[in-house]
Amino acid sequence: MRVNKDYVAGDTVIKHVDELLMLMTAMTRDYRFEKTINEVKGKEHVTMCEVLDRVEARGIEKGIAKGREEGIKEGIREGIKEGIKEGTVNVLISLVKDGILSIADAAKRANMSEESFIQYIK
Repeated sequence: MRVNKDYVAGDTVIKHVDELLMLMTAMTRDYRFEKTINEVKGKEHVTMCEVLDRVEARGIEKGIAKGREEGIKEGIREGIKEGIKEGTVNVLISLVKDGILSIADAAKRANMSEESFIQYIK
């Protein structure tokens, strides 16, 4: 836990970036540091803030990708659910038009009011 909440990161340049990042990986078992080596390779004046910003940015990108993936899955589930409902309503409309089912019964089976069901018929 940080004791000094007013800490401002310095701009000290890391001289041995590869070695430091390999050490960080070994100590923390967090391989994101190791993956950062290629991003900063050949770059001069690398600071720890820059390294951590890159690690954090990758984490944010992964989070966004995961959020999109979950959103797509949820959208598919909702689409299937909506498609099933629409298919059911279409069958009920056919039964009403064929005189087999009353509007009241069809609306009840579709879990909607008669007024809402009539809007689908139009």
